[in-house]
Amino acid sequence: MPLVLAWLVLFLFRPAPVHAQEPAVPEPTWLDDHAIQLLSIHPEYAGNDDLDRVVQAIGHKRIVVLAERGPGDGASLLAKTRLCRRLIKSEGFSVILFEAGFYDCRAMNAQFAAGTDYSMCASLGLPDHWAMSGYLSPLYREIWTSYFRKQPVDVAGFDHRATGRRTARQLPRELLDYLGSIEPHPFDKEQRRHLLTVLERLDEAVKAQDDAAVVRAWEDLNRLSRALETHAEALIAATSPIEHAIWTRIVDDQIENSRAQMAFQPPTGSLADDNRRQARMGERMPWLAGQVYPDRKIIVWCSSLTALADAGDVRLDVDQERFEGFTPAGAKWRQALGEQMYVIGFDAAQGRAARLRQEPLPELSAQPGSLEQAIGRMDRPFLFVPLHDLEGSGLDRAMPGNLICVDELLPDQAGSMRAHTATARWSDHFDAVFFIRTMFPNSFDKPPGGAVHTIDTE
Repeated sequence: MPLVLAWLVLFLFRPAPVHAQEPAVPEPTWLDDHAIQLLSIHPEYAGNDDLDRVVQAIGHKRIVVLAERGPGDGASLLAKTRLCRRLIKSEGFSVILFEAGFYDCRAMNAQFAAGTDYSMCASLGLPDHWAMSGYLSPLYREIWTSYFRKQPVDVAGFDHRATGRRTARQLPRELLDYLGSIEPHPFDKEQRRHLLTVLERLDEAVKAQDDAAVVRAWEDLNRLSRALETHAEALIAATSPIEHAIWTRIVDDQIENSRAQMAFQPPTGSLADDNRRQARMGERMPWLAGQVYPDRKIIVWCSSLTALADAGDVRLDVDQERFEGFTPAGAKWRQALGEQMYVIGFDAAQGRAARLRQEPLPELSAQPGSLEQAIGRMDRPFLFVPLHDLEGSGLDRAMPGNLICVDELLPDQAGSMRAHTATARWSDHFDAVFFIRTMFPNSFDKPPGGAVHTIDTE
């Protein structure tokens, strides 16, 4: 075969070249379109642009509820503090309502306003797990510095239980001073001296299990309540209707506290034991929002259990009977405040939580078919997921989740802790989920070594 013909045959019958196939581009999922990726949960993170879409999701809501699993979840405390600072600094929020003592937070607020060092103010109003947490220090500094600006940040509490360190000694003195706004004082000098110690006597009687002394303190508190009612018109004229309403509620709270100390009905060991407190918080928070701060934008700092819309559809993996009959304050909040609220549930897929000075709770994990497993498929450490327009998301159904923590309240029958999982249609309770892949314990100082709080973008 001539050489030219041979080359022609080789050219005509050569194998077709093999072209590398372009990788198929996956179809965007619902999460790709809706989830907001965040770069950090640390309050001191330099930028704020990643929170812009979170603020857009909140929109024009006047009340933003930040609902944590529990105060031992340090990662959520960091994230809540960062979001709080953003809402205060650029979105006009100027009130923080804590799930803490009504009177105590009033005393704390007065100290912030007086310029007291912010490191000392929080312990006057908040329980130690918030007051002493290093993760909330930037928030207290933000409140303190707000008094150098046009709109200071007010703090208040909506729980009737005492949470501050000076309440027993300070509250009666301030109440008697308030009653002294009118002349003559409703109580003579000797009566005032006796009433000054009413809460200290109550505390001592409870510690000594002296029921008779508890009753005597309860009777003294009722004397103070009757004085407020008898002299209401004069006190209102001397001060203001709101001031009188606040003191009336403060005294009523102390009467409720003393009633609880007398333990007319022994606790049953279920969450329903907390219903009286939840009912009072259900009334108190909307009253603060509507009567004391009617024209202000408000942040509510509370537990996820308190913020639930309804406990009736929540199912625990164990101990369900101990959850039955629980009525969270959040049910009343929604009735009273309706479309004004935007409720954010803080969630974690894994990790450990621990309150200050306490042992860690059991290891948390994402259960099969859970909300955390679904969101975790994006493989991002921090995500904000609005729970609206859920068609095609797979999130519009009941599914296991870690959004509420009942471990500390419902230990197993042997008294040890276990990681409870709850199942609910979470969009019925929360407008959005702030997802954190790995949580870590609360701390006096800074996150433990190895804790992820910021994405390395370099």
